[in-house]
Amino acid sequence: MTLPTVVFLHAFPLRALMWHAQMKAVGEAGFAVLALDFPGFGAAKSSGQRTVQEFAQYIVDTLERERVTSAVLVGLSMGGYVAFRILERHAELVCGLVLADTKASPDAPDARTKRLKMAARVESEGTGFLQAELIPSLFSSSVSQDVLERAQRLASEAAQSAVYNALAALASRPDSCGMLEDINVPTLVLVGEEDSLTPISDAEIIANAIPNARLEVIRGAGHLSNLEQPQAFNAALLEFLEGFRDAPIKLT
Repeated sequence: MTLPTVVFLHAFPLRALMWHAQMKAVGEAGFAVLALDFPGFGAAKSSGQRTVQEFAQYIVDTLERERVTSAVLVGLSMGGYVAFRILERHAELVCGLVLADTKASPDAPDARTKRLKMAARVESEGTGFLQAELIPSLFSSSVSQDVLERAQRLASEAAQSAVYNALAALASRPDSCGMLEDINVPTLVLVGEEDSLTPISDAEIIANAIPNARLEVIRGAGHLSNLEQPQAFNAALLEFLEGFRDAPIKLT
């Protein structure tokens, strides 16, 4: 039977190259791999998308052009928010779900205000401050300098307009909690042990609500768990994907 394509959806404010270690491992395991930049990030052109729904449609359109008809979505943080919207509107494309360091609830009022203030600052100052002020907060206190600098480089490649639009999209994203109990595809929930942005409690809400979902905590990792602890992240991801070798279909 044909294996599904593993589609990686990146975090804010990075790009698809953040998945390099996972793409290599999953490709070597025999799966087709597709890592996509969101509009305005990396090589992807923007047409002014400013909602997660529009980001999701952009990904769906790309999958259709690539003739992907069965996908395991792997979304981290912003990528997870977009994965929810893809599943909501195009469930026929999704046969599996990996939700890493993300949450189902929308921004609380104070978080939304902070995000919009950050957007205003991006508009007036550019994106340089994110590398010094935001990126370090996405890791544990013991992150290596090499990993931190790599994330900062990836963040520096985002266009100012893309960062602004993504912040607007994140601030206005809808509540996904109500759809969790209806998700009927195999689901893995991953979270960094030291993730302060979307902590373990957020991951537990998702894992407890989705039928038969499995939760794994990545030790020694913050929010960008795939970058900080790639071996542990890859091991959990590959074990999950093995379940699609004999039955790459949706649960019923």
